[in-house]
Amino acid sequence: MEARAAGAVVLRHPFNLGYGVARGAEMLSLMLACGIVSRLVSGVICDHIGGLRTLVLGSVLQGLALLLFLPFDGLASLYVVSALFGLFQGGIVPSYAIIVREHFPPAEAGARVGTVRNMPVHRLPLFRCRPRPYRLPCRPRLPRFVGSLVAGCAGF
Repeated sequence: MEARAAGAVVLRHPFNLGYGVARGAEMLSLMLACGIVSRLVSGVICDHIGGLRTLVLGSVLQGLALLLFLPFDGLASLYVVSALFGLFQGGIVPSYAIIVREHFPPAEAGARVGTVRNMPVHRLPLFRCRPRPYRLPCRPRLPRFVGSLVAGCAGF
């Protein structure tokens, strides 16, 4: 899941639970800060286990963190889950370049990294091709979470 889509989930979910947009913005900031740490840590992990295994590990952990948003609705637990989500999502996109470097000749690396890096952007219209009506804050979010999880796995 791209950080932009994840940010929408993290920003909107606390608002839907009645905590307000300011708390959602704080959770988004925490998620993005943990994403920076995650990029550094995932680089070390990538050096030890390889790019493809790092991608699989990050994707599975990101899916688990996304599912953790469902059972928790307390403010403190949402901060913890947002931090976990940031830690798990930050290293996924950089691992794409490592995978290309490991599996393709150097002459093809530039074009392939650009193609792989832009795939999430090109995938978005497939899942957002219809206009959506305004969502009420009390509307259940389970279908959105499941849809995001399936879209993330499909992109994987």
